[in-house]
Amino acid sequence: MIKREDDGMKIAIEKKYICIPTNMSASSKTLCFYDSETKDMVLDLECRLDMIDPNYTAYVDVSRFIGRVFECDTIPSMDFRLEQVDVRPLDNLYNEPYRPHSHFSAAIGFINDPNGMIKYGDTYHMFFQYNPAGMCVSNMSWGHAVSRDLLHWRELDVALFPDETGTKYSGSAIEDTHNVSGLQKDPNGPSPILLFYTAAGDRGLIAGGKKRTQGLAYSVDGGETFRLYECNPVIDHVEGYNRDPKVVWVEELERFLLMLYMGDDRYCLFSSKNLLDWENMQEISIEGEHECPDLYSYVVDGEKYWVLTGASDVYVVGRFVDGRFASETEPKRLCPFRCSYAGQSISGIDDGRVVRVTCEQLSMPCTRTNRQMSIPMEMALVREHGEFFLTANPIRELSSLYLTSECFEPGKLTAPFALPLKERAYDIHLKGEFEGDLQIRIFGQILKVNEKDNCITFGRAVISTSQFRESKDIRILVDRCSLELF
Repeated sequence: MIKREDDGMKIAIEKKYICIPTNMSASSKTLCFYDSETKDMVLDLECRLDMIDPNYTAYVDVSRFIGRVFECDTIPSMDFRLEQVDVRPLDNLYNEPYRPHSHFSAAIGFINDPNGMIKYGDTYHMFFQYNPAGMCVSNMSWGHAVSRDLLHWRELDVALFPDETGTKYSGSAIEDTHNVSGLQKDPNGPSPILLFYTAAGDRGLIAGGKKRTQGLAYSVDGGETFRLYECNPVIDHVEGYNRDPKVVWVEELERFLLMLYMGDDRYCLFSSKNLLDWENMQEISIEGEHECPDLYSYVVDGEKYWVLTGASDVYVVGRFVDGRFASETEPKRLCPFRCSYAGQSISGIDDGRVVRVTCEQLSMPCTRTNRQMSIPMEMALVREHGEFFLTANPIRELSSLYLTSECFEPGKLTAPFALPLKERAYDIHLKGEFEGDLQIRIFGQILKVNEKDNCITFGRAVISTSQFRESKDIRILVDRCSLELF
């Protein structure tokens, strides 16, 4: 535990947020808070504090500390003052230049990996890596948003905060439908929601360089509030940067399975009957992959198959045989664009679909926010000519966002054909048979369909197309800072 040697500026926490005047061009500082009596550090925040020329205000939730008195200073030292508010004054929110129209972005702050994607009752919960005090990977917390349709999201309070065990790195969520964990003590209460996360003890001053472990938080009030499991960690440090637990129920094993990234291209599978006690089951490798595992199943031709993926959309397909996972394919890459990262499927969907969301690692020129989530995608596993392929397409609910829809049928193109587009969100769908090459220019970005080489080039990406299909079916989602190609 880091202690303070001398007295500093005192601040009594009386309101929900502390306000941090921020300028992303300013040098990085660490804002440190110490208990005024014990002198123990209780909170440290990396930020770009600027008292002279800030370009926006960051708001950090400190409601868990209300009633306590802290001493605070900065590393390196500077003169500063901090105000407090109960409500963030979000003037002109979501109308700023470059703010995405149809993609989720945080009101203020930086977002990264989607975490804990779950449907609970009729509500979708999306947790995500979140930095409330800046525009980069730091101060990692779990942001929280909810939706009824996967498209219109309402941002809630932060669910998990950094603490003495470390910052809260990525993980997953599952509903403990039968309360096998015993965490719901009320016999009439709703089934608990369990959040599995990595406690990154090597990040943040307060953690003091601890090793990474896997922790559990849970809600027994339907996702309104979350508390940390008192017997954490549920999996102690295994090796290296072990991180990003993904938990699912595997019927073939009659157990819950936790997939954990180890290092290099290696992942470890753990099993449990009660979601609390985990046994090491086996290690697997996904060549060319690392971090953020995901796994979900399909039935193809009467057989059940599982898809295992990593952060960069490399996947393998296989089955559980004699209590172990056996891969039946070589690794393939789903998305050729490296900005699509850390995809996570949504637990608890009961309509037979597998729906997944990725973080789109775009450096957006917005003042108060950075990065956006992808449009949720419906995944499918298909077998063509004896090979498995994973596919992704925008969810069918996307049509609920359409204000207008137009269809153009120009027939055989012998000259450039122009569509009148303005700067707003679009869903552009192109279908047809192509002879020779086709070039499409959208807001300055060029897509080329090359029939001879059976490929599409889009920016720096080269995407193979099927040599067995005469027609092409191309879909492009356009937003303020992004183009998504399907």
